[in-house]
Amino acid sequence: MNVVIIPSDGFVSVNGRSFSGLDLSWIAPEVHAVNWIDVAGEVQIVDPITHMAVRNEEITDLATFQMALDQWEAARVIADTPPSLPERRATRWEQAKAERSRREYGGVQAAGHWFQTDPESQLKLMRLDMKADAVLASGGAATDVLTILGQPVGWKTYDNGVVPMTAGLAKEIATAIEAQSALSYARGQALYAQIMTSEDPEAIDITTGWPPTYGG
Repeated sequence: MNVVIIPSDGFVSVNGRSFSGLDLSWIAPEVHAVNWIDVAGEVQIVDPITHMAVRNEEITDLATFQMALDQWEAARVIADTPPSLPERRATRWEQAKAERSRREYGGVQAAGHWFQTDPESQLKLMRLDMKADAVLASGGAATDVLTILGQPVGWKTYDNGVVPMTAGLAKEIATAIEAQSALSYARGQALYAQIMTSEDPEAIDITTGWPPTYGG
C-alpha cells in the first residue's frame, strides 16, 4: 500500500486515489507530509512557525495516522456510492436552472440589434424604459432619442455597434426582456415537471425549447 498524507491540504492518497479537503487538523502542526511505500515510510518534519524543513523521521507503521486512512475510506465510500434517483433529479434540475439563467441573460433582439440582458444591463435598460414612459407621457414621440443630463443616449450592442436609444426602442427592448423572462420561466417549469418525474433525468434535453439568445 502506498500512502501520501499532506495535513495542510487535507490531502490523503492511497494507492494513487486521493481526496482533499479532509479535516486533518488533529495531526501535529510540525508534520508537513507522510509518505508510505509498501512496508515503510517517513514523516517530513518542519518548524511549525517558519515551515522550514527540520528532518525526516522513518516510521514502520501507520498507526499514528490511522484516522487519516479512516477518513480517506469514508470519502471513498461516499464517492463510490451511486447517487439516488432524487439526488440525480436534483442535480439535473440545478443544471436546468443554470441553463435558464444563461438563456435569460443571453441577450434579446430589438430593431435588428442584439442587446445585453445581464443583470447590470437589465437595470440600466429598466431605467431607460421608465425614462421613455416619461417622454411619451409628456407628448414626446417614439422616435425621440432619450437623453441623460442633456446628452443623447447611445447603446453599444453585442455586435459592437452603437445605436441611438429612442423612446420607442427602449420600450421595444423592455417588452422583449419581459417576453424572454416569461418564456424562460415557462420552459424551466416544464423541465422541472419532466425532471422530477423521470426515471432517467440525465436523458432529458435541457438545451432546447428556450427563447433565442445572442449566439444561440
